[in-house]
Amino acid sequence: MMIETLLPMWTDVVWQATAVALAALTVALAARHVPAAVRQGILAVALLKFLAPPFVYLPGGLFALLPRPSAAVAIDAGGRSLPGGAEFSLVPLLVGLYLVGVALVICFAIVSAVRIRRLNRRALRPSDAIRRMAAHIGNRVGLRRRVEIGISDEVDSPIAIGVVKPRVLIPSALLDSLDRPALRAVIAHELAHHRRYHLMWAWVRVAACAVWWWHPAAWMVARRLRHVQEELCDDDVIRAGVMDPDAYCDVLIRTAAVNAASGLSVAFGDRRHPLAERVERLLGARGSARVRPLIARTVTAVLAIALLPGARSDVATTARGDASPDVAVLTSVPLPAVSEPAVARPMPATPVAHRVTPDGAQPSFDDVADSAVSAVTDAVDRAFDRVVLCVRSDRRSAAVR
Repeated sequence: MMIETLLPMWTDVVWQATAVALAALTVALAARHVPAAVRQGILAVALLKFLAPPFVYLPGGLFALLPRPSAAVAIDAGGRSLPGGAEFSLVPLLVGLYLVGVALVICFAIVSAVRIRRLNRRALRPSDAIRRMAAHIGNRVGLRRRVEIGISDEVDSPIAIGVVKPRVLIPSALLDSLDRPALRAVIAHELAHHRRYHLMWAWVRVAACAVWWWHPAAWMVARRLRHVQEELCDDDVIRAGVMDPDAYCDVLIRTAAVNAASGLSVAFGDRRHPLAERVERLLGARGSARVRPLIARTVTAVLAIALLPGARSDVATTARGDASPDVAVLTSVPLPAVSEPAVARPMPATPVAHRVTPDGAQPSFDDVADSAVSAVTDAVDRAFDRVVLCVRSDRRSAAVR
């Protein structure tokens, strides 16, 4: 019975999240001329759709306007008969396999977090000149928090770490190969990640991929969102006046060359996406496309209100307990008419026992409870007798005909 109740809701979650994810990916890939801030909002809503509860209802939700399926769907729990007469169900096996996948993704995230924490502890303190330069660049990109800079020999590319205690780790090999303007661009890019709180979205991506580890669309949305965030930070570096687009593309290529010489990944922590796409975007004069933050936030809020609620209006009403389908069905069925020959004999009313307390005192809780139980029992007995009389009258009418 629980499976029959949860499976339709789970089916709605799957197809709704899949539809939103495919639409967001299509927009993010096909409409690359759209500002990165807008594409980030679209992909963020698609990622949150995977984590939105299926019973959330809002009148303005798009999925709340969909009609309820009229035909009931037969649900097979996967039960199979065994030679000994026992039944074998696939549901426990599938649930166990799902939990194993979730545990593996969470363990991988924990291992990565522990590794980053260890790198953070081993990082060296930079010089005063680099710290002053980082503070000045942070002001230019609009950063309002204090971010520490660390130098590490164990990282292959600059990375932004820490949600509570933000920090930027820079490879020591990169300090020796880049000049001061290029180093300013690298630090500005990582500080832009902290300004936009991309580290918090990293944990949202982990949560979505852990819950939906079996769904390719969840991984694709998380990956594309990470890439769009890299593009957004590239735009912040250029808009802040830290470096012009041509020189910044040269910094990206030089940083990638340093990592390639050591057999490591590409620049700025963007390990999963080709660097050529970012360079082509910047050189194609699309990297400076700008939109007001209020417009980007409004688009994100409207999409969230329209797409995140997944429950239909009738399902939400039933979930809130405003109406019960079983009671509605029973009350809508008229009682069978009783033929005249079958006269119902009056049922004697069972007297309800009342306890009289001495000295006119108020009845205790036990007395009130006993009276209530007796009244409910009498009402149930009378209702049952009426149903029996109706059935007998129907049988007699059928026999006469």
